[in-house]
Amino acid sequence: MPALAAAGHDAYALSLRGQGTSQLCASQQQAAAAAGDAEGVTSQPSSSSSSKPFAHGVPLALNVADIAAFIRSRNFSTPPVLVGHSLGGMFVQEYLHQLHRQQQQQQQQQAVLSSTSAADASTNTSSSSSSSSSDAAFPHLSEPAPRLSGAVLLASACAGTVMSFGQFIADVGLPEFLYQMYIVFSCAHLNDIGTARYCWWQDSMDEQDAVKHFEAVRSSSSVLPYVTKEVGAWKPAAPEAAALQQLPPVLALGGAADRIIRPFQVSAAREYWGADVVLMDGVTHDMLLGPQASAVSEQLLTWLQQVPMASVRAARDSSTGAEAAAVPGQATGGGGSGGGAEQLSVQYMASSRRQP
Repeated sequence: MPALAAAGHDAYALSLRGQGTSQLCASQQQAAAAAGDAEGVTSQPSSSSSSKPFAHGVPLALNVADIAAFIRSRNFSTPPVLVGHSLGGMFVQEYLHQLHRQQQQQQQQQAVLSSTSAADASTNTSSSSSSSSSDAAFPHLSEPAPRLSGAVLLASACAGTVMSFGQFIADVGLPEFLYQMYIVFSCAHLNDIGTARYCWWQDSMDEQDAVKHFEAVRSSSSVLPYVTKEVGAWKPAAPEAAALQQLPPVLALGGAADRIIRPFQVSAAREYWGADVVLMDGVTHDMLLGPQASAVSEQLLTWLQQVPMASVRAARDSSTGAEAAAVPGQATGGGGSGGGAEQLSVQYMASSRRQP
């Protein structure tokens, strides 16, 4: 965020449900109970904490809807660039799929309008307006996702490669693969700093910073940010080539030294999304932490300068001083989000070189 702000961009870091200081209120617990079976979440609200209504994690569609609700609430003058790291890159890709689905729906609606058959038009209209129990519990699920100027995947597996175990074994060998499976299922990286360093930082961070970030990771999540079964089954079909021309440009940035997301998983975004792919030598999974962060930020900023409409300026009237400052804020719901972005916390960093 500091590098983006210093380069003239306004940056927002959004804490999703149960992450950071974002809380879930009692009314959302009741909504979760109503929508639970359909979304793979608990059918009963938690009695111990208002921040833990999802026993099995937060559904992917709900995370994406929350991101869309936040973007709507800000009324940006220019569509923003959406950046996601690791699992966040999965949310970004699902957001892109949502944009693609909206494009398909618009094309279908145009076909209906041009049709001379009133009966066909009636049938298509009724099917497109149907809603599920999940939509009733979380109204913002059915609202359209706003347009983007670009999308960035940082150390994130391209859709279709999350469960590519055969390629992973061929890449790193069976012993390393089995060790990583042990880490995943035992959560050893959340209980042992040595394992965390092995997975995330290796030798890219000094011990003091490693301890600080390790404790921050352990305390930041009150609920899983995903549903394990849903992530395992996440294999959406790639948009056709013609559709890619209507989607925002994509950057896939990965580290050659990343032990969690391998280079082949990052590179797959070139064919899948038509993405620009950059693999950086010596860069580990947590690429935005430690000394490597400056080089990664430079790559990101270089891409932003080359992408049409990527010079994003939020439509805010707040004054900016000589230095960029992080300002904790509370996201406000927009567009009738109903249980959406208004419960999510956000950190805002203003550009100190805003252009008129």
